[in-house]
Formats: sequence, C-alpha cells, structure tokens
Amino acid sequence: MQRSFNCCRSIRLHSPVSPDKLRRVFEESDILVLVEPTDVKGRQTVRHSFSTKIVEYLEAGRPILLRAATGQASASYLKMRGAAMVSTPRDDLEQQVQDLMTDRDLRLEFARSGWNLGRENHNLETELPKLESYLKRLAGESPAPRPDIDNA
Repeated sequence: MQRSFNCCRSIRLHSPVSPDKLRRVFEESDILVLVEPTDVKGRQTVRHSFSTKIVEYLEAGRPILLRAATGQASASYLKMRGAAMVSTPRDDLEQQVQDLMTDRDLRLEFARSGWNLGRENHNLETELPKLESYLKRLAGESPAPRPDIDNA
C-alpha cells in the first residue's frame, strides 16, 4: 500500500501526528480523507457513530472525502448537508478523487459547506450549554427543556 501511494509527489502518508501539530497538517492539505470500515463487522461497529475526527476536519475548512459503506450515519449526515464528498463501495472512487483534484470550485464548495456545518452544529460555545442543560434535566437537577437535537 505504501508503494502505491508513493507513486506521486502530491500524496504524503504521515506517521501519527500529535494533536498540537495536526492543525498544520490540515493547513497544508488540499483534501482531507476519512475512511470508515466497509466490512460487515466494521460497518456494524460504526454505523451509528460520529467520529471526533469529522469535527476536526469540518473546523479545518478543507474539503472532505469520506469513504464509507452505504447507510453509515456520519456519511448520511455529511452528504445530506453537502459537507463532504461521500464515496461508497458502489461509487467510482477514482472518478470522485479526479473530480476533487481538478475542480477547484467543487473543493471550495465542500470546504465552505463543511466549515459552515461545523460552525452551526458542532460549536463548543453554543452546544455545551445545551448539553449541560439536558444532562442536568436527566439527573433531575433542573426542569430545563430538552435541547433541540433534531436540528443537530
């Protein structure tokens, strides 16, 4: 696999990157790629999950290419909101990558939509008070109304 990616100078595989250096890697990247499991066991494990990596990618303001099985919650969420190019095993991944590499406007559209989604729905300053209120209500400490999770 390493040899396959070493075919072009524009692709770099990184060894693990510490959180304090991650922002710089994002800034140097044209496209951020996230691959979810597509095998049966992996799909079942992550089908309803939402990786914290996605929030980091949204905040980076770069276009996202998400490879995931059909029906993955994170893929559906991002695709429905136009925040990432979502690729399933049925899609032509090579064509999708080619489209992202050659279409600057498409990259900008995904980057902008992703960043806006992150700002609107994954902002710690606005979402933390809602979460705290909800948890207090569950614990019986406050009669606060349930946060509007349907718009998340």
